[in-house]
Amino acid sequence: MKYLIIGGDERTVFLARMLAADKNEVLCHALEMSGLDCVENIEEACPADCVILPLPAVKDGFLNAPLSDRKITVSELARIIPEGSTVCAGMPSPEMCDLLSARKIAVHDYAADEAFAVYNAAVTAEGAVSLLMQSMRKTLFGSRVLVVGYGRIGRLLTQKLAALGVKTYILTRNAGSKAYAESAGINALSVGTESAVLSAFDAVINTAPAEMISSLAALKKSCVLIELASYPYGLDRAEAARLGLRCTLAAGLPAKYAPMSAAQVIYKNILRCQNG
Repeated sequence: MKYLIIGGDERTVFLARMLAADKNEVLCHALEMSGLDCVENIEEACPADCVILPLPAVKDGFLNAPLSDRKITVSELARIIPEGSTVCAGMPSPEMCDLLSARKIAVHDYAADEAFAVYNAAVTAEGAVSLLMQSMRKTLFGSRVLVVGYGRIGRLLTQKLAALGVKTYILTRNAGSKAYAESAGINALSVGTESAVLSAFDAVINTAPAEMISSLAALKKSCVLIELASYPYGLDRAEAARLGLRCTLAAGLPAKYAPMSAAQVIYKNILRCQNG
């Protein structure tokens, strides 16, 4: 197989090496700072059996390419990928999908796959535990931690924390999630009831892209705040700053914590996309 990889972060570097190790031809563009060999023009690399774009594919209106000085707009990218190509992209924007589809370019969102989401959540949860260990001034064992949200990441994170002896609580709006947590032995709070116990927590980790805690004022000054959700986030960082609370923005944690493992998750999903 011949792959063309355009843009991306350290996960993409590992992905390129994995594909090459499996005896595929791999060409890269907009990855000049990665140490990988790159082609100057897309035309040099095409036709390719598969074009791989990063996760997320687009950032601030441009191709997500932190390892390049190039600024490639979505419309330019859609123009330079040859008609009839197959593209695997992570969370492609609606604009990108429309522009590529108009040129008869098939787009597969590898981040939309359930298996990908679960494995990626596992990497995120482990990274969050590591970050929490670095941020706390006491052991996790015996600490009280509130996890906001109980989706894929929230469930895996609470399991890992509980296994380390953390007194783990979740905060959720969803009655079904609350019941599921309590059935698993996790203390569950309903939104609107958390203010009475906020002062007991040593850390709050948010996994939900929606604000569930109305005020952070009851938290003790030593409480560690970690934001795992993407925009629009769930913790009021401006309020945290006013209160003197440390709040770490850790969106996109897999790329920072374990890029090799995160690349393996992407690699497996791309192979699944190609095999139907």
